[in-house]
Amino acid sequence: MKKSKKILFVILLLVLLIVVGLLIWFFTKDLRLSKEEKIVNDLTNMGNEIYMSYYYPSVSSGKNLDETKEFLQKYETIGLKFNLTELEKYSEDFSNKIKNFKNGDKSCDKTNTMVIIYPTSPYGKNNYNVQVSLDCGFKATEEK
Repeated sequence: MKKSKKILFVILLLVLLIVVGLLIWFFTKDLRLSKEEKIVNDLTNMGNEIYMSYYYPSVSSGKNLDETKEFLQKYETIGLKFNLTELEKYSEDFSNKIKNFKNGDKSCDKTNTMVIIYPTSPYGKNNYNVQVSLDCGFKATEEK
């Protein structure tokens, strides 16, 4: 009986260590991202919020689905562009995040760094893609 308790204890200890390790890995994910990846993630999230909470409701308000579709179709290929200057005006939270968009000492260009939202068929609130364009001096290609 003592041997089976020891084996059970070792198994439970290993399971506990694995669970703790996975929790640490999950909650420190942001710490492993590069500065560029963090900026891209933040801008993507801002694009999602702008489109779903502000832009789509404002263009669809008072219009039927066909009118909304007709309007959004125009932007399917050219996209809806929101640069940092425009995003700063959306909310204080956005403005605070944008202050930290830097590559070393160089701040991201507020005109050329942007989020581009491409509405997609069937042009509902959740039908869109987000693309980020950076001008922050990172070595790799600046478009994500």
